Amino acid sequence: MNFAQVTGTIVCTKKLPCFDGEKFLLLALMDEKLKSSGKEVVATDITSAGPGEYVFYETGREAAIALENTFNVSDATVMAIIDDINDEKPGGKYPKTKSGKFEMMVEVDSTNNKKGRKDH
Repeated sequence: MNFAQVTGTIVCTKKLPCFDGEKFLLLALMDEKLKSSGKEVVATDITSAGPGEYVFYETGREAAIALENTFNVSDATVMAIIDDINDEKPGGKYPKTKSGKFEMMVEVDSTNNKKGRKDH
């Protein structure tokens, strides 16, 4: 999964039938230290994320199969809203692993309906 920050919503008056009922978001892509990469992407959203929130998104076929209608052309889908990142290791905000990625723990409560979120 990849990091991004929601920077806006996109309204479409006409769209493919496979996207009926789906919400579109504008995402600012982030690196592993939550710094903007300067790139943006449009993504469908299954989490009811809003502007300013940090999210995980996925691309490729995984993005498409997350939607209710799995036969669609989505290139990116928001999969989770990041509520908190707990870094418990000394020596840096996000320590690197052997793969070059950082380790982190994200606490997810699927029953949390705060901020108008709906579970899918």
